[in-house]
Amino acid sequence: MRRISCGFLMPGAEVASHVYDHDGRILLAKGVKLTNAYINALIKKGISSIYIEDEISQDISISDVILEETRVQVSNCIKKTIKSVCTRLVNRDAINISEIKSSTSEIVSQLLENKRMIYDIIDIRSIDDYLFGHSVNVCVLSLMAGISLNYGRAQLEQLAVGALLHDIGKALVPPLILNKPGILTEKEFQEIKKHPQYSLELLRKNSSIDSVSRIIAYEHHEKYNGEGYPSGKSGKDILDMSQIVGMVDMYDAITSNRCYKEGMPPNEAYELLAGAGDSYFKYEIVLAFLSKVAAYPSGTVVELSTDQTAIVVSNVTNHPITPKVRILLEKDRSLSGPNSELDLTGQTKVVIKRVLKEHEVRRIIQFL
Repeated sequence: MRRISCGFLMPGAEVASHVYDHDGRILLAKGVKLTNAYINALIKKGISSIYIEDEISQDISISDVILEETRVQVSNCIKKTIKSVCTRLVNRDAINISEIKSSTSEIVSQLLENKRMIYDIIDIRSIDDYLFGHSVNVCVLSLMAGISLNYGRAQLEQLAVGALLHDIGKALVPPLILNKPGILTEKEFQEIKKHPQYSLELLRKNSSIDSVSRIIAYEHHEKYNGEGYPSGKSGKDILDMSQIVGMVDMYDAITSNRCYKEGMPPNEAYELLAGAGDSYFKYEIVLAFLSKVAAYPSGTVVELSTDQTAIVVSNVTNHPITPKVRILLEKDRSLSGPNSELDLTGQTKVVIKRVLKEHEVRRIIQFL
């Protein structure tokens, strides 16, 4: 299986993973053969990409780090929480902390069961579902960084709640500003920058929410070099957990498709964060996170330094830039023979040179 933009889908391709609608219902089930009507419906729903099975990726398996049903359930939980705030039901019951804690505890348990798992998948979400899917993804990836830093269960629970609710204050930002499909004015950006304070005020209303989780939501836009907001804190004055959530928030934001921009490829986002150590974020935290995130997710078609074309077959934790690949085309553009898999871990002479664009991948498939 591999991920492909909906604009490049062709009738007859097989859906490799369930596609969900805005309410968490299955829109297209795994195994369905695509038609023009299905493709148009996906685009109309604001879904930018899906996973498919095709001739170059049929034996490639990609698994989420948490159960599919858990991701849907937690997304619905945070959606309900944000909607309760949006309707101004701001009281002690506006945030159902027992449901939030139950959801985050389940994520912690699943991730602790497989500490060596690497994040090798790109979350498929509609543009309209960005805030909800983003909140869940930030929670999951923050916990993976926390596990890499050897956090105990109690710390992970605090981190999980703070990460899942880190953007809850955006529910109080005017929707026309929050969802504006273009560049914000300075006045609008100043309003957006109030959301950490809004988050703190909302979370203070519920005494069952741990103080650390509140601080995470308040501090996640602070930067290690002091250039962040709302307080301009720097260095050790910022909670490590806040830095984790801030870093993951940045990663998920820049790799996600929005109505006004296309997401950055994972390998480019990886390089950007790798250069942010001890600038935007504490160096040790950056390393911990990047060890858990594949720069070249499985199913990515790449060109090697040998000028061969290959597809990424699998990734392993702590080796995020050296996946196992399968050669598709040799340097002279001839088909590769059997036993053409190559593990780039430990390789010194062969590295990934670039990721192929989707129109290039389509030409290769036609050639094969």
